[in-house]
Amino acid sequence: MMATIEITKESFFIAAILGFFVRFVIQKIPSFWLHSLLNLPGTIAHETSHAIVSIFTFGKMTRFSIIPRRAGDKWVFGSIECANLNNFNAFPIAMAPLILLATPYFLGEIYAGHQLNVYFAAALWSITGIVCQASVPSAQDFKVAFTYWLGTFAWIGLIAFYLFPEQVQGIFLKII
Repeated sequence: MMATIEITKESFFIAAILGFFVRFVIQKIPSFWLHSLLNLPGTIAHETSHAIVSIFTFGKMTRFSIIPRRAGDKWVFGSIECANLNNFNAFPIAMAPLILLATPYFLGEIYAGHQLNVYFAAALWSITGIVCQASVPSAQDFKVAFTYWLGTFAWIGLIAFYLFPEQVQGIFLKII
């Protein structure tokens, strides 16, 4: 008989937090190639999120890479290039990895209350941690987003209005 465990929603959020701790441990590994190998699943999730949002916002992705390469004195684990960045799509494409933070919520909704094989549960928690640690936009992502500052502020305004409609309306009424 296989060992099972009952899954709770909270377990996925704990896995996400542990994923961020694992990120710091991985960064301390002296071997670049081992570091790259351990980061590969997260790199795939991170770059794929950019690619998917690029497709939906007409960014015209021209290059997708998850192969680590040297860029000056730093290493780049993955990248995408788009031929049609503009004020409309630069911010969503650059900040796309933040979507990965929804992983614990959705997995919790799907699996909460179910009895799962211990190994399957461990795999789900591992995937959650890996995906969440990859959700942090890179310095290059922020650079791309803020290159198109008008679009960035428009997107931030729209997001703020959606999340906090009364507060944003109050601010605008005070200004006017």
